[in-house]
Amino acid sequence: MDRVISGDNNISTIRLALALMVLWSHSFAFYYGTEAGEPISVLTRGLYNAGNVGVACFLIMSGALVLRSWEKSAPIDFLIKRLLRLYPAYFVAVFFGAFIVAPIYAGLPLSQVITDHFLKWLLKNIAFNGYAPVDGVFVHSPVKVINGSLWSIFFEVICYIAMTAAVVLFRKGLVPILCSVLVLLTACKMYADGMGWNPGFGIIGKLFGWPYLWFSVGSWFVTGMLFYKLRAHIPRSPVILILIGIAMASAIWLPEQPIVAKVIVDVLYVPCLAYCLFYLCSSPKRAEEELARRYDLSYGLYLYAFPLQQMILSGFDYHVPFFIYVATATIVTTAMAFMSWNLIERPAIFSVKHK
Repeated sequence: MDRVISGDNNISTIRLALALMVLWSHSFAFYYGTEAGEPISVLTRGLYNAGNVGVACFLIMSGALVLRSWEKSAPIDFLIKRLLRLYPAYFVAVFFGAFIVAPIYAGLPLSQVITDHFLKWLLKNIAFNGYAPVDGVFVHSPVKVINGSLWSIFFEVICYIAMTAAVVLFRKGLVPILCSVLVLLTACKMYADGMGWNPGFGIIGKLFGWPYLWFSVGSWFVTGMLFYKLRAHIPRSPVILILIGIAMASAIWLPEQPIVAKVIVDVLYVPCLAYCLFYLCSSPKRAEEELARRYDLSYGLYLYAFPLQQMILSGFDYHVPFFIYVATATIVTTAMAFMSWNLIERPAIFSVKHK
């Protein structure tokens, strides 16, 4: 899997596809009020959907690429690169949601929203809280949230911090530590799913995010780090890929109670998903990869899809054929992502590379 860290890969194309998977999955939630009918959800008996798979793959890939960036950069350069890659586009997106979308759909004057809420909005979003100051938006939608995708950005930033601490503290023994953390997180996920355990952990949960989500998010990120560290020892084999597919399908469709299948799938899901992801990423570079690298729209698509999908469906007064809705949302969100890349993200990245 060495090609994953070389220039001969399809990482940018895969990232774009993952962002579109999240948009596709959320379309079902907005349009039908549930993602149960989404094809991946149907195929996995409701255990996962395209949005879940997309976010998981983003975090797995992030674990590998961010660790690579750390190893190739001085610590201060790494920090600056990460902040400039995330913060500028993130702040514009949350400003758009809080001070453009929210006032319009809540029927409040922009001046009132800014006067009453700007400072709190600023302080909370410095910590990637995803905070929007107005309730009561999209009252006719089954999902009454301005931007429900932003939760993962907060978790990803915490992963960066934890990764930095782990690399500094355990530089020579990082792989055994990562393996131990992955086993612990997987065991916690299995126990939580099998026993219906949903810990909150009080103030810790409020500061660092819902613990149950960490069982998944942490395992995704750690698996990406492990794949990066062990890449030279992981063969890229279509036989392994087929066996993984058979193992996952067998576990998902076990003739047992769904909860039993979920506990078993908890063990297989992350490493199998990671192998499939890096298998696709490490295939010989295709022509469209150059275009995807030149216009890296994945982050902008992820940031803007959720509110724009809500706005578009509201603009159609919730009466539009599903595939016309999805096509319209994809076109509009891609246009917004294009502007985000060219006006915000690319200049920020360019400023780092040319210092």
